[in-house]
Amino acid sequence: MSRMPEEMPLRVYVEYRVVPERRGEYESRMRAWQARVAQLPVVSYSRYEGLDQPHLMVEEYLVPDAAAYRLLKDLRTGRREPDAPWQIGTCVQGGWEKVHVWAFVPRGGNEAGDKEQAGGEQEGRR
Repeated sequence: MSRMPEEMPLRVYVEYRVVPERRGEYESRMRAWQARVAQLPVVSYSRYEGLDQPHLMVEEYLVPDAAAYRLLKDLRTGRREPDAPWQIGTCVQGGWEKVHVWAFVPRGGNEAGDKEQAGGEQEGRR
């Protein structure tokens, strides 16, 4: 029997474009965010910048369930802790409204079922 998305590990993506003139401030805020992430129910975290689109950023997270996704979404969009030193709304083109957060349930491929199983434990890979 398959689990409901509420109970499944999820991949979460946060996407936004940094204002070039605020890049230094943004990087400082992201260093503060690293410390905050360590306190959250996050299995893994990575951050990427667009190769062909400088300043387009994507954060990728693996979280254990939908509750962790909702918490992460509220934090990254400024709904929770809006004045925290790691908030990025002032560094994003268009402000908070342009910080997009999506969660995805694995449905197939090489990674589906590996890291997502049992809250991040890999099985069967040698």
